[in-house]
This record gives sequence, structure tokens and C-alpha cells, in this order.
Amino acid sequence: MTPPAPLHLRVFLASPGDVADERALALRALEGLAYDPFLRGRIVIETVAWDKPGGDTLMLATMTPQEAISKQRPKPSECDIVVVIFWSRMGTPSLSEYVKPNGAPYLSGTEWEYLGAYDAARAPPPARPVQSD
Repeated sequence: MTPPAPLHLRVFLASPGDVADERALALRALEGLAYDPFLRGRIVIETVAWDKPGGDTLMLATMTPQEAISKQRPKPSECDIVVVIFWSRMGTPSLSEYVKPNGAPYLSGTEWEYLGAYDAARAPPPARPVQSD
């Protein structure tokens, strides 16, 4: 009997810059799950993080950091799990191209990521096609 294919989970890691140590710990924990004896062969974790070693994000001079991240990485709303870490600040203020549906600016790219994931989680699931026998 062939073992079932491992569950593929995409995990988005979001945070402002004042939690670098906590962010590094979270990234290390996520990457270490592949080696957990209980999970080995059962799950595959794809961590989406702008600072993931080997997953460099090109920061072009013509783009804001959030724009570079958003264009080169899956959005939080496209991931299975979103981990957001906060401590004392929300992050760097966003530029005017990132505005909430009510027209107010996001306080930071981290707020944009968090609210995008939150809205996606609250949205009704997409309809599944009906299979005929």
C-alpha cells in the first residue's frame, strides 16, 4: 500500500522590524517541523518570509519594501497559515498605494498582511465543483 502524499502547508510569517529575534525563532521552529519524528513524511511546510535564508527578495530602488515583497511572494491570503508577531510597534508606515477599503491608509505593511489574511479567513470558501459519477 502506498503511503498518502504529505500534506503541503504554506505558512506566511509577518512582523515589523522590532521582533527580529522572535521572528528568527519562529522561522527556525517552522523549518524544524520537517524533522519532527511525528510529522516527518506527513507534512511539507513551505515558509513564506521575506528574510528566509536562500529566499532572497530583490529590493529594487524603484519599489517600496512592501511592494517588492508583495510582488515576489505569495500573499498571506494565499497561504494556509499566517503567523503575525507584534511587540511594541506596528511597523513602517505604508505609502499611499496601500489603502483600506474605506480609503484610510494601512499603518504598515504588517497591518496590510494581517488584515488581508483576516479578510480571507472570514470569506466564504470557494464553491467546489460537483462531481458526477
